[in-house]
Amino acid sequence: MLKDVSLLSALLVGFFGGVHCVGMCGGIVSALTLGLPDRLRARPATTWPFHLAYNLGRISSYTLAGALVGGLGAGVIQFAELRAAQQVLQVVAAVFMAALGLYLGGWWFGLQAVERAGGVVWRRIEPFGRRLLPVTSPMQAYALGWVWGWLPCGLV
Repeated sequence: MLKDVSLLSALLVGFFGGVHCVGMCGGIVSALTLGLPDRLRARPATTWPFHLAYNLGRISSYTLAGALVGGLGAGVIQFAELRAAQQVLQVVAAVFMAALGLYLGGWWFGLQAVERAGGVVWRRIEPFGRRLLPVTSPMQAYALGWVWGWLPCGLV
């Protein structure tokens, strides 16, 4: 029963969060696509490598962030009993899931503090992304997507 509720919660957060992602990331990709040279925007077949590269770059940065946090978690487990660490992490995940639901519903904005903390990191990374504009190649789009993946977002 609890597993079914967890899966339903994850499905709902993904569904409702997806609307946010389409609006935010879709808007960014649209703006970046409009910034491509005219010869590259002429046909959809010439823009899809850029769209793929932006998103692969973004996913790569999410993967790195996940690996870093996973490594941190593995380090914590070295100093704590596995079952105790799991229970603490389950409580943290449950609280964060509830906070995310309240945040997405517009009832509580405590996660803005997390976004502000991410803003400190973003201010240091963003100049690298600015140097990649205007985008003229898929490799450049991948690099920009990688930088873009560190943009503070409550859902991430």
